[in-house]
Amino acid sequence: MNKYTFLNEHFNFEFFDVQSNHPLVEKMKENYERINFIHWKDYKNGAAFIEKKSGDVIFFDISNNPFNYACYPFYLKQLPSLKLSDVAFFFTLLDNGNFLKDEIFKVPDDYPSVFAKEILSETYGNVVYTHQLVLLLANCLPQEEVSHFQLNEYRKDFGLRRDSFFVKMKNLFLPDGYNIGELLKAYTPYKKTDNDFGFVTLSTHKMAFDFIQKAKKYL
Repeated sequence: MNKYTFLNEHFNFEFFDVQSNHPLVEKMKENYERINFIHWKDYKNGAAFIEKKSGDVIFFDISNNPFNYACYPFYLKQLPSLKLSDVAFFFTLLDNGNFLKDEIFKVPDDYPSVFAKEILSETYGNVVYTHQLVLLLANCLPQEEVSHFQLNEYRKDFGLRRDSFFVKMKNLFLPDGYNIGELLKAYTPYKKTDNDFGFVTLSTHKMAFDFIQKAKKYL
């Protein structure tokens, strides 16, 4: 048991039917409509990560599939600190059904790229944020392809799993000579399935900051 495992006594998930009169449905509606996501009505299952004492919601999730947040206690046991970068990485890993990896808050001794290890230090060599993927690509591509427009197109290609981009990655190498495709296949833990590429997402630093302020009360 690590220093922060006890926080699951104060923060946990509450699950509810999106189509019901559950008290959290109205809060969820306000949350999604504030960001102009009107399709929340098309989903059946809702989840809210809450502070138990106050009832404050840290984040919502919706799905038409059953929820499985085994990743929450699993990664909470590994959380090394309440530093903003650590908690933001932790929240990125809190995804419904996300895969579980031991010692994810530690750079492996056999990590394959010195270059990536340095620029991905805040996520222990893992590529989880959109800006990290773009930065890696900018250091692999020919100079004429390093533009905001082209990098954004490649980012979309990665997320949409376009074959042409994955073929292209076979010939893209980081400054230390390591292939970017091999790196991404091994070190993209967000929405990852076994032996396949994961995805990248936007930063969760605001959510992490809110959680840290609440969690400090219990230390």
